[in-house]
Amino acid sequence: MRHLYRVDTPEQLKEMEPFCKEGSVLNVATVWSATRRRRGGTCPWDGNIMISFYEKDGKTRAEAFRIDTEGEVMPFARLKIVSALKWCKESLVEIETPRMAVAEA
Repeated sequence: MRHLYRVDTPEQLKEMEPFCKEGSVLNVATVWSATRRRRGGTCPWDGNIMISFYEKDGKTRAEAFRIDTEGEVMPFARLKIVSALKWCKESLVEIETPRMAVAEA
């Protein structure tokens, strides 16, 4: 299984908090929101925060991550797979996953 969803707004990211198993999405959402306000509504993180569902070592994993300005994948929260996937399917846009490492660092 490999699914990748793009988070378009800090508010969407905040809604993911109940699905966090490790880490938190709130700090990233707060910084993202504040940066957008300071910069007139845009931020380098726009379009670069994602939710990934993938298999590694025979286990399914779900992570929230951002891509930094150098293209580095920076995971910041592990998610509950079933509930997070259901929410993502209902609330976010799934994007095509090119043959690349998606939050598998």
